[in-house]
Amino acid sequence: MSQHAHLLLQLTRMLARQELRGAPLSMRLCTAYVRLARAERGAISLGSLGDERALLCATDEPAARYEDAQDLAGEGPTLQALRTGAVASVDSSEAHASTWPRLSGLSPQHPAHVHALPMRPDGVVVGVVTVHFEAAGMLDEEQESLHFLGDAVGAACLGQASYDDDSRGLWSERDRVAQATGAIVAQLRVGPADAAAILRAHAFASDASVHEVARRVVSGELDFSRDPYGGTQ
Repeated sequence: MSQHAHLLLQLTRMLARQELRGAPLSMRLCTAYVRLARAERGAISLGSLGDERALLCATDEPAARYEDAQDLAGEGPTLQALRTGAVASVDSSEAHASTWPRLSGLSPQHPAHVHALPMRPDGVVVGVVTVHFEAAGMLDEEQESLHFLGDAVGAACLGQASYDDDSRGLWSERDRVAQATGAIVAQLRVGPADAAAILRAHAFASDASVHEVARRVVSGELDFSRDPYGGTQ
């Protein structure tokens, strides 16, 4: 199984965990991302490249306060990533203070190791996922995995996975998506919103339309109660 497929399978199973049920979908996605990234805390913001952002969720109060401090300071990793479309990160308190001095002054308890990654499920920035780590240093393959996982979470949040324009308005296609969503609900015992998010994330990851993934689910070709990638569990 490829690393990307493994990450997506882990994300799917994380959303299905009983301990995360009851929270808003955005919070479950954020919590799942933070855990899979082996980070301490995190937050998801929505917004387009160079535009204002809206904080969607944060895993805890320190993460929320850090995001609020960025708005007050007018600078910080989340804002920088959204303005530039590039990853914004630092790996020490000194680097944090020199890169974002106003933010460091407003947030003396700032994380020393923070990474803000633009979410681009369709090649267009739709938001930023920001994570705080306890230790510095990250391998190139770990950064690449975080990029992929962030894009998958963006697709799950916003439904940015590609659709076939010619079939978007066909009732048969809509019915198939509804059937597939119901099948995922039954397979994983999750709510409809979670099932739809999983459908979108898998469509993004497989570079397919939501309708195509729905067809595979309805036909039984794709079953999330088993390993959908055919690997070992």
